[in-house]
Amino acid sequence: MYWSIVTLTTVGYGDLHAENTTEKVFNIFYMLFNIGLTAYIIGNMTNLVVHSSVRTFAMVNFMKIFHGSLTLALALHSITLTLT
Repeated sequence: MYWSIVTLTTVGYGDLHAENTTEKVFNIFYMLFNIGLTAYIIGNMTNLVVHSSVRTFAMVNFMKIFHGSLTLALALHSITLTLT
C-alpha cells in the first residue's frame, strides 16, 4: 500500500524514507492530503480562468452593441443637425 501511494503521488523514494509502520501511515495520509490540496488549488485557479474568459467575452459583446448604438445615435444626431 505504501509503495503504491508513493508512486501515485510521484514523491519518489529518495534518501529519506519511512522506516516503520507509523511513519508509513503518517506519510500516506500526508501525501493524500497534499494531493487533495493541490487538486483544490488547481481547480480554483481553473475556475477563475474560465469565469474570467466568460466575463471578457460578455464585455466584448457589450462593447460591440454599445459601439453600434453609439454609431447609430451619432448618425441620427448628424442627420438632425443637417436638416435644421
